[in-house]
Amino acid sequence: TRKRYTRADLKDHDGEMARRIVAVGLECAGLEETDLASLPKNDERKALIAHLLVERTSVPQKWIVEQLAMGSAPYVSRLAKEMGRRIAAGDRAMKRMKRAIVARIIT
Repeated sequence: TRKRYTRADLKDHDGEMARRIVAVGLECAGLEETDLASLPKNDERKALIAHLLVERTSVPQKWIVEQLAMGSAPYVSRLAKEMGRRIAAGDRAMKRMKRAIVARIIT
């Protein structure tokens, strides 16, 4: 029989995945959590992590803003979309970093 998951189970899983994406993303970017507040809100490494969070989880954008020190939810949304377009357009450095992060969060 298939296990049924409750809304709370799924929310917990998303929260765990989001925290993992942030931790692995920071590590791959060579950053510490304490660095985030001093970096520009539009730092490309933060934008890439935000892009992955939007793409792979359903955590609220307010959570992303708070975790990555990025300003406001609409700003995070814009930066995440722009990063997705950059990657699609062939930004090799960001594509390579995204692949590295995804490889580590899947295993």
